[in-house]
Amino acid sequence: NENSNFKKENYINLLYSSEKRPVTNYPIKLAKHIKENYFHKTGTLLDIGCGRGDMLKAFNEIEFGVHGSDISPVSEELIKPIPFTVCDLSQNQLDYPDNTFDFVFSKSVIEHLREPEKLLNEAYRVLKPGGKFLVMTPSWMHTYAGAFYLDHTHVSPFILNSLRDAMLLANFKNVSSK
Repeated sequence: NENSNFKKENYINLLYSSEKRPVTNYPIKLAKHIKENYFHKTGTLLDIGCGRGDMLKAFNEIEFGVHGSDISPVSEELIKPIPFTVCDLSQNQLDYPDNTFDFVFSKSVIEHLREPEKLLNEAYRVLKPGGKFLVMTPSWMHTYAGAFYLDHTHVSPFILNSLRDAMLLANFKNVSSK
């Protein structure tokens, strides 16, 4: 249906409006926590599934060289002037050469993919040797009572072991799940 809101362009405006999901200081707190506890330095960072750019802007604020990618072209306007590429990982590769980024970050995306290995493989491909990838998703072992079903686009639930194993299958080393 041509008039359907079930289009890649519309999800941000409908599901992540500032009315529905207000902007808070959570992204900057999380970005600082990640830098201190996991990345330990700054560098180039790709946010896969950057959405409206809250985390991307937070990483930018603490001096990472940031780039964003999302399935929705709406993101580009929301994150300007940060470099951005549109990418539907179910059909395409990210538009970056191999070994481009020091860090790859993805929050609340992998559970929306029917083939989550595509996100993992692309993150691995664009990371520089020795780079770090941090992927965040709810642990469905702890939220199975309904949170998975609160969003009709959740299709791939993960728990600590399954996410760790998926990352190992994508060739990541020194994988830790928390």
